[in-house]
Amino acid sequence: MQAKQPKILQQMLTRSAILIVVVVGLFYGYEWLLNHDADFDNGTAETTGWIAAISRKPSGAVACVIQPDGTVIESPGARTDATGVVSTDRELAWRPDGNRIFFSSDREDNVYNIFRWNLSSSKVMRRTLGKLAKTDPSFPSTDESGVRPLIIFGGVVWELDPGKGTAHRIYPPADSKDVDVQLDNADTAESGGAGSTQSRIKAACLFGKGQWLAMVVAGDDGDTLKVAQLADPGQQGKRLTLARGQRILIDADAADGKLVYGVDDFRWPDESDVPPEFIHNGVATRPFSHCLAIFDPSSPAGLSMQSLIGASINDRGAFQNLAISPDGANIAVVVGPYSNGNVIGQALLKIPVKAHGSAEAVPLEPRPGDPAPTGPISDPAWNPTSDEVAFAMGTGANKTDIFTINADGTGLKNVTNGKGDFRSPKYSPQTK
Repeated sequence: MQAKQPKILQQMLTRSAILIVVVVGLFYGYEWLLNHDADFDNGTAETTGWIAAISRKPSGAVACVIQPDGTVIESPGARTDATGVVSTDRELAWRPDGNRIFFSSDREDNVYNIFRWNLSSSKVMRRTLGKLAKTDPSFPSTDESGVRPLIIFGGVVWELDPGKGTAHRIYPPADSKDVDVQLDNADTAESGGAGSTQSRIKAACLFGKGQWLAMVVAGDDGDTLKVAQLADPGQQGKRLTLARGQRILIDADAADGKLVYGVDDFRWPDESDVPPEFIHNGVATRPFSHCLAIFDPSSPAGLSMQSLIGASINDRGAFQNLAISPDGANIAVVVGPYSNGNVIGQALLKIPVKAHGSAEAVPLEPRPGDPAPTGPISDPAWNPTSDEVAFAMGTGANKTDIFTINADGTGLKNVTNGKGDFRSPKYSPQTK
């Protein structure tokens, strides 16, 4: 027995040493993951028929999902105090696979950053850092391989890598040193161009099969719509100014690449280049007050009568929101009277996406002969099969519910039915 003890002791020491190495390795590995903000994001969720929305609170707002049976599930982690929710979630975007929802929120550090909600694990994770607001996440198409949203950061358009927390500048085009920027507390004007451009881009979307970028640029006197052809590094594609107005709305046609846009309080894009027929006694006039139009990058005609879907010559009909159907055939648009830069939505229309399509407009809510809507209408969104529209409509007592309606105007349904105050519905892109 005495001869065997050293061998047994040696084995015990060896095993203890291995165990210590493993424990130390796990500890430092965990520390490394924490310090590098490791992206544990696994799992899938069945979200067919779900609608993401914003649930408004007395002092804030929370991202939520509404299931087909009307069940409302709010995202965890909102900032609260004794009065309730005080952070504001906004600008929802489904990832094209329907498993995640991205949104902008000030729920951490009182600064708007991009968050990702994993619907299979119910975890919400911040995917950007820093002291400058990062907003307006959007995905360019229904391609299920897409996992990198566009975001607005410092008035510039970026493509976000949510796993690494880095971003690639899309527009203005990046210099070689700006290929990947870590969106952390160094996000000043020197950290890759944020804030250094003269443009103040407030909304953007890809169209033209991902080869073109549309940007709504905010100015002191309203919005300007610019489009840019995305070229290879070192090259410069076409850049056009399409429209100016007090407010501009945009949406992309994922089916065949067109851009649909609306202009409230139309102004000429270049007042030094107004067509002669609109000059009277040396003063420029305008052909309409508000308009809907198409830009087709395969034959860029800009704003011409051939590209107009419809127009209004007075302020009784302006455009509050628009959404193009996934099949590219129709837009759902909210219209109403215009006053002092605001539109009060009084009707939801379906309009074909084609020149002069407004002549074939179909009222969805209210239908002809129906009473006036119970409250303002806003925020239309199509389901992925283009046969149903969700929208928000006031129901009294300063509350707004989410409704759905079939594309033929039948089957109006109050989905949330008094369960809160909701806006900005977005259908899951999943289909059965």
